[in-house]
Amino acid sequence: MLERSTTEAGVCLLTSLLIAAALGRGSTGDAQAHGLLVSPSTALSLLLLTIAAIFAERHAGHRLGAMYRQRAAASTGLAVGSMALPWLLGGLATRQHAAGLSSTAAAAAVHTCLAASAVAVLLLLRGCALQQENSSKRTAAAGGRSLQQALPWWARWALAAALAAVALQATAAEAALGIPRAAALVATAAAACAFLPVLLAGLPGTFTIGEAIVAAQAAALLGSCALQQLLQTDGHGSAAAAVGAAAPCQRFVLLLMASSILGSALLFLLLLAARQHSKGMAHGPAPSQQGSNGSHRPPGLPAAALAAAVVAALAAAAAAPAALWALRFALASRRRLLLLCWWAVALAAALPAMARLNGSGRVPAILVRKGYHLLAVALFLPALLTEPQLLGVALAGAFLALLAVEAARLSGLPGIAPRIHAFMVSFTDARDSGPLLITHFTLLLGMAMPVWLSNALLPGTLGAAALEGAAEGAGGLQQQQAVWLAGHAGIIILGFGDTAASAVGSLYGRLPICHGSKKTVEGTVAAAGASLAAWWLLAAALAASGSTSSSAALGIASWPALAAATTLSCLLEAATTQLDNIFMPLHYFALLCLL
Repeated sequence: MLERSTTEAGVCLLTSLLIAAALGRGSTGDAQAHGLLVSPSTALSLLLLTIAAIFAERHAGHRLGAMYRQRAAASTGLAVGSMALPWLLGGLATRQHAAGLSSTAAAAAVHTCLAASAVAVLLLLRGCALQQENSSKRTAAAGGRSLQQALPWWARWALAAALAAVALQATAAEAALGIPRAAALVATAAAACAFLPVLLAGLPGTFTIGEAIVAAQAAALLGSCALQQLLQTDGHGSAAAAVGAAAPCQRFVLLLMASSILGSALLFLLLLAARQHSKGMAHGPAPSQQGSNGSHRPPGLPAAALAAAVVAALAAAAAAPAALWALRFALASRRRLLLLCWWAVALAAALPAMARLNGSGRVPAILVRKGYHLLAVALFLPALLTEPQLLGVALAGAFLALLAVEAARLSGLPGIAPRIHAFMVSFTDARDSGPLLITHFTLLLGMAMPVWLSNALLPGTLGAAALEGAAEGAGGLQQQQAVWLAGHAGIIILGFGDTAASAVGSLYGRLPICHGSKKTVEGTVAAAGASLAAWWLLAAALAASGSTSSSAALGIASWPALAAATTLSCLLEAATTQLDNIFMPLHYFALLCLL
């Protein structure tokens, strides 16, 4: 039986091989002439980064986790976290090229994330080495035996050289297309590397290192995209324009997500600082902490409050025009109004029922939590089939609502915060060990990200509405529906696969799938089977409503290939101890783009 870490590393390496092969096939001279702006060296960099990250995690992961106070987990997730966004964007670039669309923005984002991951791993290892060196010096000064380096000098230098080569290759690939593109890559990658220690230090115990790498890179890309939209450039000349020139729907999602994340980040840090200060006051404040009027305020609190207010005001001003458009868009048709009513009725009925069920103790807590997965399917799947752009807008609004609820929980407001806290923690697990409760966010984001990406980068390729507009011929239908498959990645793998894995694994699981993992073979098989069954039922329903076969209706070129991709993502869920609500959809989306 394989070790858990070995299984995870094997899945990472196999995934990188598949995506690198797809990039390599598309990086021929003819393909580059038609808009796939990656080179064979980019595919090699993807493989090199994967090998370097796996090697770094196996030999320094435990020290990195202890040094950066990551969330309690069996591993740092350094390899899967470093590769998650390069996988997703690499798969997306190949799919855009196969659909006859320009992959300029996706290719630029691939290079940006490759460079950001390589530099982040390099800086993490450097910090770990400096800490170990200082520890050895202190031990030697105390008369003890100096600690030995975990790696020989030649291995450390080889690892550093490999990571530096990946970063330089990515930068050179963008520089070959213009200095502004290279400058955008450097700025975005630097921002991602700067966000990483802020997340780990500012929110200790909330993220693993791999999760923080994904969050930092996503925030940097999102911020640069939003900046590009505010500057109203054409969106085709830099990695910052990862979504290109956005339609009003995409502009709304971009501005709302960027402004809400930036504003809430400052607000959360402010609330956490105030909470820590209040706890300190309960044990007696130091005289220096008291103001001249006798009040107790943490240092820098007024400045932080002013910064949060200014950022929130600017973000609201920037997003207001797009928000007005979103309101008119949501109320523009009878079908959209019916969807809004369905969402309201379903939430009003399901949330109290699940709270009562959880409080009764008759159902295991893990199964009650998976009820939210099924609720999300019931809410999102009808909209994804009929109104995918409305769903994208609604998911961005839901994310903002969750941020507001979490801010209210952290605020400590009497009568409000305790009730929110009691409700939220009743559906959490051991992964919510930090000051923020993040599993609620990850479920929403895991289902939303494929929808947002498909809406923004491949407009018109989601849902049954696309089926109607693609009936010009078999070739057009296949082209339109190929990415529609990937747009459902989060809903299928989390709503059906992850739910089945938890239900079957907890009730009937007996055989561990790998040594060191609590996940079982029975649960993993159930996850893959439930996901494939969901695809089959969806394809059959679409075929029954039209004149095409089930495979053509869903854009499936090969059911065995779909089964292999589904099994690989389920195997990643079984092996990893990272937040599967985030990593499974990203991984599955990338693989579905290759089909």
